[in-house]
Amino acid sequence: MHPTSRSWIDVPTDSTITVRNVVRTGDLNREFDLAVLAVRLEYESCEYDPESFPELLYHPQDHDALLAFFQS
Repeated sequence: MHPTSRSWIDVPTDSTITVRNVVRTGDLNREFDLAVLAVRLEYESCEYDPESFPELLYHPQDHDALLAFFQS
């Protein structure tokens, strides 16, 4: 089905579509200590609160990106 077909979503033909988010997942096949990783990845660019959720959010200062690392 074409993404602009009426049965999927109604998008005017003169519209501009911009991709804002791309999600990539993978397994690095090793374990990381997220607290140590937060310190090594410019701590001021990281959000890490293991009491709330086992996730490290990293905002690289020189890129408009957000990287999420999960402990599983």
